[in-house]
Amino acid sequence: MLTLISATPGSGKTLKSIELIFEHLNKGYVVFTNIIGLKIPGVISIPTNQDWRDLDHFRRSNPEMSKMPIAVFYDEAHEHPAFAEKNLIKDKEKLEEVRDIGYSLSMHRHFGFDIFLITQSPKKLAPYVLADVGCHLYLRRVYKMKRATIYEFPEAHVLVSKSTRDDAVNKTIWKFPKQLYQYYTSTEIDTHKGGIPLKYLLVIFIVFICIPAYVARSFWLDPLFGHKNEETEIVYDKPKINEPVKSQPVSSFTQKSDPMDQLKQEEDKRVAMVIETNDDCYARNSYGQIINMKIEDCRMLSRKNSRMETSRYKREIYKDGLPNSHYNEISHENQTSDSSSMVSYKAPNYS
Repeated sequence: MLTLISATPGSGKTLKSIELIFEHLNKGYVVFTNIIGLKIPGVISIPTNQDWRDLDHFRRSNPEMSKMPIAVFYDEAHEHPAFAEKNLIKDKEKLEEVRDIGYSLSMHRHFGFDIFLITQSPKKLAPYVLADVGCHLYLRRVYKMKRATIYEFPEAHVLVSKSTRDDAVNKTIWKFPKQLYQYYTSTEIDTHKGGIPLKYLLVIFIVFICIPAYVARSFWLDPLFGHKNEETEIVYDKPKINEPVKSQPVSSFTQKSDPMDQLKQEEDKRVAMVIETNDDCYARNSYGQIINMKIEDCRMLSRKNSRMETSRYKREIYKDGLPNSHYNEISHENQTSDSSSMVSYKAPNYS
């Protein structure tokens, strides 16, 4: 198969080729390459303008390799006169002779060859070379991280845009194998330092730290789910039935207060109504007097008005009925009707 490997400088295309070389060596291939500074035992070095067809003759001349498949890796393939888009040879007759090496790529499968063309841009390769490509590996490295995304296509793409990447048949996140750095010389090991832009770090901080912290704080402060602030809850002690209300001594020379006075004091502090607007909230007692209360406590009491206590002071004073009330008139009529219906009768004596 003719495989094209393309990537911008420093994206790991040579490192990926080293990984593929080891894979082919493990499969029993005879590997040829022009990668400069390669230090892999068993790999045969060739010049940049090597005719791949001559390698078949080399294999046949060595009996131990006669039945072994061949893999050829052309690094910077656009510098080979047979593969380049530009005419690198001025002599036209010589150029056509060299171009025949590229034309013959369509028959590489018949010779048992796997050829890999490594280049920075497919635009630098001739159209007849790109037409024979059966697999295109495009490496994209972002933020100078020690990894790249490999997009695999079944044909060559001269320009790989975002829409083109979406059409890839396979997408792989490839982490740079550090153990392979020792087998070749490359400047991309030392000149690239990884880093994520500040704006993306800020987005990550907001999404994964600030938002969860705000949600947790909201649940903690919400009385229904989390912590309840004791200052916002208004609770009064209810006197037990048939038990006199005990007054608390104020000082050593203060007399015990009347139970009704204590109910009166509680009535003064009891919230009878809450008035809430968009920008204000205040509470009043049953006499219409404003009760000093924090706006936060007032708004919470407005939302949870079931916590408002009912009056015990009036119920104790007017337990026989409220004066001048409609309820007293109805009760008086019922009592009158009941008394009139009970008529005493004495049976006559006929003896």
